[in-house]
Amino acid sequence: MQFDLIKEFENSHFSKYDEDEMNKLSKRLFDRSYIKFLKKFNGGSILENSLNFYGVLPNPLELEFFYNNHLFSKYYGDLFPNVLVFAEDIFGNQFAFLENNKIGFINIETACIDNTFENFEYFISKFSSSPDYFSGFSIANKWIAKNGEIHPSQRLSPIKPFVIGGSYDLENLHLLEKESLFAFTSFLAKQIKDLPDGTNITLSLG
Repeated sequence: MQFDLIKEFENSHFSKYDEDEMNKLSKRLFDRSYIKFLKKFNGGSILENSLNFYGVLPNPLELEFFYNNHLFSKYYGDLFPNVLVFAEDIFGNQFAFLENNKIGFINIETACIDNTFENFEYFISKFSSSPDYFSGFSIANKWIAKNGEIHPSQRLSPIKPFVIGGSYDLENLHLLEKESLFAFTSFLAKQIKDLPDGTNITLSLG
C-alpha cells in the first residue's frame, strides 16, 4: 500500500508560520511546491518523530529551518558549502536542496549524497513508495517500544558507526542531541570522504 506523506501531515499537528520568516525563506529557495507545502504545514514531525521537516518560526529550534542550516553549516560547511537542508531521518541524515536545485539525501557519516530527486514533488513521490527506507521509522518504533519516546531534538546514533560495520540493532543505538551527533559524524566523515570502497582505515576519535 502506498504511503501518503501529505495525508500523514494532514492528520498531525502543525503550526502557523511567521509571514516575515516565510518570505525570507521564499527568497532562498526556488522550489515553489516546497514553499506551498511549508505554508500549509510549516514543517513538523511524523512517523514517531522519525521524520522531521524544518519550518520557520514560531517552530521550536529543532524544527526551525534557519537554525538547522546554521548547525549543518557549522559542521559540514566545508564539505557542502551551498546546500540548504530541509528535513532529516531518524539517524540525522539530511534531505537538502543542492546547488542545481535538485534534492539530495546526505549520509552524515560518509558525507555522500546517496540519492537525488529532481524536485520536491518527485521527492514526495519516492518517499511515499519507500517511507521506512527514507525515515527509519520501523527502527524508531522498536526503540520507543523498549526505551520510550524520541524527542524531535534527538536522533538515534550508532555506538559503532554504520560506515565501519555497526549494526542497526537497538543494542548499538543511543540517543544524541543534534549538535552532539553532527560534531561526531562530521569528524568521522571528513576522515573517510572520497576514499575508495574497501580502503583500510584507522579512525581517529580525537
